[in-house]
Amino acid sequence: MADEIEQAILTLEEFPYRGANPKNRRLAAKGYKMLIVNDYLAFYVVIGDAVEIRRIVSSQQNYAKLL
Repeated sequence: MADEIEQAILTLEEFPYRGANPKNRRLAAKGYKMLIVNDYLAFYVVIGDAVEIRRIVSSQQNYAKLL
């Protein structure tokens, strides 16, 4: 599973805005993007030319409380 998440995150190098916008308005307003990988969500922000991964959580968790 970790390899799949890593491979998905590496695609952000070429396509940083490919992730979905979170439904949570607070997170969307802060510029968060969400990459869905099987049962996990990788939350990140794009800062200039860089992608900063903020957190990877299970899709079963209440991610808004964790970020």
